[in-house]
Amino acid sequence: MPFRELNIPGRAGAYVALLLILTGCASRGARIPKLTASASTDAFSGLLRISREWQGIRSFLKVQLIEPGGRRRFSARLHVDANFRMRLEGMTPLGTVAFVLWADGDEARFVNHLNRTVWKGSFAELSRSLGLGSEMTSRGLITFLLALPDPSQQYLSCVPPSGSDQCSPDGVWRISVTPAGASVIERKGAVVEIRSEYLPPAFPPQRLEITARNAHGDQLTQLNVEHLEVAASPGSVTPPKLDPAYRCCPPPVLSESPSIDGGRP
Repeated sequence: MPFRELNIPGRAGAYVALLLILTGCASRGARIPKLTASASTDAFSGLLRISREWQGIRSFLKVQLIEPGGRRRFSARLHVDANFRMRLEGMTPLGTVAFVLWADGDEARFVNHLNRTVWKGSFAELSRSLGLGSEMTSRGLITFLLALPDPSQQYLSCVPPSGSDQCSPDGVWRISVTPAGASVIERKGAVVEIRSEYLPPAFPPQRLEITARNAHGDQLTQLNVEHLEVAASPGSVTPPKLDPAYRCCPPPVLSESPSIDGGRP
């Protein structure tokens, strides 16, 4: 796609440029699959089909992070490719990249450009550092962010039955679905339980609230995510470069991301 300079100042210019990327180059020759269902059971089958035929997606997000020590809000760009590799870029108010979180299966990297630090390790370590527990997988996090069940999992009607809810045989995953898409996804763990609610149920999701609690029910982390612009993207996700000039290897911390509103609720 040819690039034409746009004379639009500040944050508005960065947003317009990103929309051009999302709706133009990223989606050429590819379309976001549509979920068409008249019943909840059909919708779940449709989501599994979309997941099996997955070609990739890009999304421009607004994120609110709530932790016991406070809260922050920031913009981010999410790219998930056909192999469910994930790259999340947190943005500064000026439109530059503050941090990059990348995951491919159990491998993960985190680059903090503000503090000039790099980290490389397992996704279990990354997830624990972010307050989501070491039992979370990168594919599981994508399930929450995109309201899209993992097709490698087996799902059965929950016991005891509850409407059209689907559960994994081990009882770890529970997915509540409406004809429009997932309404609630839950993941039970020995240490951390995670629940995501979708407002409203839809695919791709529009707004979601991810809450992580410990075994005593205390809230560890809450992520409020809004997908502002979504486009199909068949391109591959690439890992961030680990600059040798950056300091290694402090644990990844999203709460150090620059707030777009100074940290106000």
